[in-house]
Amino acid sequence: MGLYAVRSPHLLLVTRFTTAFRIFPTAETSAVHRTMTSAKYVYKIESSKPDLESSKVELTDLDVQSGFIHLSTGQQIPKVCDLFFSAVQKLYILKFPYDKVKANMKWEAAPGGEELFPHLYADLLIADVDSVREFDKGQGAWSDVLGKEKWLE
Repeated sequence: MGLYAVRSPHLLLVTRFTTAFRIFPTAETSAVHRTMTSAKYVYKIESSKPDLESSKVELTDLDVQSGFIHLSTGQQIPKVCDLFFSAVQKLYILKFPYDKVKANMKWEAAPGGEELFPHLYADLLIADVDSVREFDKGQGAWSDVLGKEKWLE
């Protein structure tokens, strides 16, 4: 029997010409796995004050169009804010324990990118919020304000 190998950026699949196969993670897969399993919190960025009296976080137009809720890790927040909220002076960031939302989470790359982002395919419940912070951009970029923010674990 011969072997058949397929390599993707994340997996090396080696199989015999039978139904038995074995998957060998590559270094990229290990890094992705560490990100997905080491996230303690995920964050939702809002440009208007969230209604904490509601049962769930209100979806943005982008969330509705995409079919999932866009979230970020603490490390991703400064760059995401610079890219998508540069014209906004005030942001509200909601912090969620990853363990409370991970069951319906998929880690996916943005179109044309390689970095994986947490995408939630379920409601984001206000009851699961750990904390909320309001940030003002001031005259600089969001990365200036958020880049060394310890709250973004």
